[in-house]
Amino acid sequence: MKRNYNNNTDVFKLIDKQHAKQAAENRAYLVEIIRTIVFLCKQGLAFRGHREHGQSFNKGDFLELLALRSLDNPLIKKNLNTLKFTDHKIQNEIIELLQQKILTKILNECRRAKYYSVMNDETTDISCHEQVSSVIRYVDDKLNVFEKFVGFERTASMTGEALCALLIKWLSKLDLKLENLVGQCYDGGSNMRGEYQGVSARLRQVASLGIYVHCNGHILNLCLIDVSARVPSVRNNFGVVSSLYNLIEGSAKRQQVFENIQKEAGLQALTVKQLCETRWTCRFECLKVILLRFNEIVTTLEVTAISDGFLLLNSLQSFDFIIHLFIMSEIYLLTNVLSKSLHYSNISLTDALVQVKITVDTLKSLRNEPEFERFYSEAMKLCDSNDIVPPKEIRKKKVPARFGGGVDAPAALNVKDHYRINIYYTILDTIIPAINGKFDENVLDIVILMEKLFLNKELLNDNEIQELSQHYSISYDDLKVEQRLYKTKMNDQKMNLSQATKFILENNFHIAF
Repeated sequence: MKRNYNNNTDVFKLIDKQHAKQAAENRAYLVEIIRTIVFLCKQGLAFRGHREHGQSFNKGDFLELLALRSLDNPLIKKNLNTLKFTDHKIQNEIIELLQQKILTKILNECRRAKYYSVMNDETTDISCHEQVSSVIRYVDDKLNVFEKFVGFERTASMTGEALCALLIKWLSKLDLKLENLVGQCYDGGSNMRGEYQGVSARLRQVASLGIYVHCNGHILNLCLIDVSARVPSVRNNFGVVSSLYNLIEGSAKRQQVFENIQKEAGLQALTVKQLCETRWTCRFECLKVILLRFNEIVTTLEVTAISDGFLLLNSLQSFDFIIHLFIMSEIYLLTNVLSKSLHYSNISLTDALVQVKITVDTLKSLRNEPEFERFYSEAMKLCDSNDIVPPKEIRKKKVPARFGGGVDAPAALNVKDHYRINIYYTILDTIIPAINGKFDENVLDIVILMEKLFLNKELLNDNEIQELSQHYSISYDDLKVEQRLYKTKMNDQKMNLSQATKFILENNFHIAF
């Protein structure tokens, strides 16, 4: 009974061989399942459908993709209805294993780099729970920069103390040493950047190298939001702009009317843009469309003939709105140029601050009567071409004699002076200090010294070398000699970040120093 007399083979060996063959086939099938899961994860697609039973027309992306692959994959076709491996618990387990594998690879790369930075941001998810998203930034041996998302952490408190404790606990769990943390980047909330109680200050107490940097683009956006919030006339007129977007773009019929009116005028069809606090360039784009298509927008509101449209039309056809349109378009054009410069991947902090100063100086140059006259004249021309009533002189208030009135009553400003002093100058006097004040937070002496060391031909003086050597705990003498060698090889050329990286690699300075 123990032998197959035809081929003289042990029955148990046959069973073992068949079992090994089946196990290999199961593993191969599981590999196909994993490949399917990896594809859906990479594409960011949902896995499960609303109903996954056999009679369902659409069983969800995971099962439908497996069914599609089974048409030209015999292994999947054979096992899909028997072995399966398609239960949602198995899906989640495989995803968890993939997550651990990816995270391990990222952390190994980060540990090889030794030094790293962290970027954190807090958001509220769809279930109204506060969560902190975490990213680590590091470079490889070729000085390529990597920014890797490494997870979410739920938090019950948004204080600087709680968030700092959460970050330290998270870094400990990832086995990343705090003494190797050289940078931290968060938003501008007081709980994050507070000088004494914020996360950045608390983390510096245990990670002294961790310089806090606030995103320059985000700083600029906060400055623009400040103007909209602190100047009532700007806030009110942006309310008109938001209502205009909601009225035209919120209705397919009115949007089509607006498009047809533009085409009949032989113009390219543009859409009214939405104001958005998180999109840094949307304000300029929004005002630009209104300026370019002012006549067509007015015609659209007249044609649609609804009560909200007439109310909006009255606001739109006012001198107050029009002059704000011209003033804010110019300001947002200037800040839009700055925003694009700050988005340049190779821009250094030094160059960014130079661009900020140029923008501020340009804004300051606008604060005079001739420049205001230019805006006032443009607004009057648009009013004349659209039969809009020009601004009326402000009526002088007569104070009754019993309240101290009489010949000594203060004279009221004429309408032009009112818009120059109370509107135009107020806007500029709000945005200029806002930009200066908020960007002063990012004047980081250590970073600027590092840029001077690597990007400029100018030698650091002894005090600057001492400051760098103390901050990074490196030898003063070594740094002084290495600087001399580096600057000599530079041959009096000024470089950007990309060029400096290439220069360091080509000359093996990252190995020698």
